[in-house]
Amino acid sequence: MKFFVKRFFAVIMSAVLLLSGCSQDDGSGYIFKYDIDANPRTLDPQTATSQDAVLIIANMFEGLLRLDDDGGVIPGAAGEYKISGDGLTYTFYLRKDIYWSFEKESDGKTPLKCTAKDFVFAFRRLFNPAVKSRNSSAFYCIKNAEKAVKGLDVPENVGVYADDEFTLRFELEYPNTNFPVLLTTTPAMPCSETFYKAAKGRYGLTEDTVQSNGAFVLSTWSYDKYSPQQNYIILKRNAVSVTESDPVYPSGLNFFIDEIDSVTNFTDGADNCIIVTGQTAENLKKKGYPYIENENAVWGFQLNRSGEFVNRSLRLAMAYATDRSSVSGYDGGGGYRVTNALVPDSIRVGDSYYRDLVDSTGFIDFDRAKSAQYMAKYAGERESGGDLMLTLIVPDDPVIKEITSRVCQGWQQDIGLYCNISVLSYRDYNAALSAGDYDIAAVSYAASWNSPSSILRRFDDMVKSGGYGDLLQSAERAGSADESVGYYGKAEAAALENAVFIPICFQTEYFFYDKKSSGIQYNPFTKTILFRSAKRK
Repeated sequence: MKFFVKRFFAVIMSAVLLLSGCSQDDGSGYIFKYDIDANPRTLDPQTATSQDAVLIIANMFEGLLRLDDDGGVIPGAAGEYKISGDGLTYTFYLRKDIYWSFEKESDGKTPLKCTAKDFVFAFRRLFNPAVKSRNSSAFYCIKNAEKAVKGLDVPENVGVYADDEFTLRFELEYPNTNFPVLLTTTPAMPCSETFYKAAKGRYGLTEDTVQSNGAFVLSTWSYDKYSPQQNYIILKRNAVSVTESDPVYPSGLNFFIDEIDSVTNFTDGADNCIIVTGQTAENLKKKGYPYIENENAVWGFQLNRSGEFVNRSLRLAMAYATDRSSVSGYDGGGGYRVTNALVPDSIRVGDSYYRDLVDSTGFIDFDRAKSAQYMAKYAGERESGGDLMLTLIVPDDPVIKEITSRVCQGWQQDIGLYCNISVLSYRDYNAALSAGDYDIAAVSYAASWNSPSSILRRFDDMVKSGGYGDLLQSAERAGSADESVGYYGKAEAAALENAVFIPICFQTEYFFYDKKSSGIQYNPFTKTILFRSAKRK
């Protein structure tokens, strides 16, 4: 009943009528439905950071480039582009059939074309220190970008230029082979200066202050935390930017906020797709739903260096005493696979998978003799005596609890290390992590973009040796994919040898969709779901 009442209320209150959401003969014209976890704080592409906001923005805006189903870069608002021989200049030639659309505009108003100036203004906003965008650092490869953010230069001097109305040029500080992929992300979406100024400081915060140049335009944004029946965002097809050569098949999208049971909504047919992991994924597999899987996260033990683990010998003793064979074959039915590496199998460098190029054979693995040697060394270096009792915090996940327990038994047997396992609710667990209130924590790191940096940068503040930061910087600034892989491999080895994080297993994430739907595109790194090519029969 909850589902019916909420959806029916959305029909009455929105400009998009759900009851009209039926497919045409070719499967187009349907309205797709999806649950999001929380109300977006903003739909401003330059400042939004939450997955829910990024999901909405990605369906409303058209960047210079897009990603295809295989993660390859394809044209978006730019029909073509060229790169200089030194990799420092990118020139984009914009399409002339991309228009700005705003649902609240009066009928008969001529839409404005999206031009190179809209991209220039967007990037100047991104690097304006007054905007305080948390997304700016990913684009520091652009000339003068970092200086502008730090107040050492003005945004107008950033290397983004409108050579003419439909020609956009970037100048970089250093080559970045990942730059085209960065331009597919939401912070690189355009922004109309005229519309932005008319919003008077409210840009992206309400349905009246969000403009679109992409597949869909915002029709209704309703949220009241005290009335769950009114929490939804409704998009409709952007008629002014749809062409025969670049069609948008759905007539609209409905996103429902703060749903209690998204799994039931999906299995009951109320939603068209869902992202899940673990046992929930196994249950949906058994029911025959089609899915896309992606191994893009690593679980392991994070050792808090503010206490006993300031001693590297102790950290290495634990790393060599971690017997992954004790958990091999046990995944609780949830897509967990043991590993001694940090970078998951789905990560690419150029056209190749990173793990195919960097073998983990030489990384730290179970070695009883070495663990004993390091434990003896630690005993000689330890200032205080007595038994070592440590607390290990674990989120309330049955598979991770079981894996953790098995590894801890090995530590106890092989090096006499006793751990008190504290299972916490996700709320308490996250609070403890943020406060650093733990000795050891079972932690998951998921890749948020398709690069080894997405994982390896997580350990920037933890790894204090081996020139770690310099290796990552060299990898990110390398002129070729092969050169980049070499630096990444050295950085990964340096992080593991520092033993501040002991990897245990990779985890697979699953994107399920209903059996009548097709053409829904899913990005496992940004958790973005794109519906422009979706059909349903």
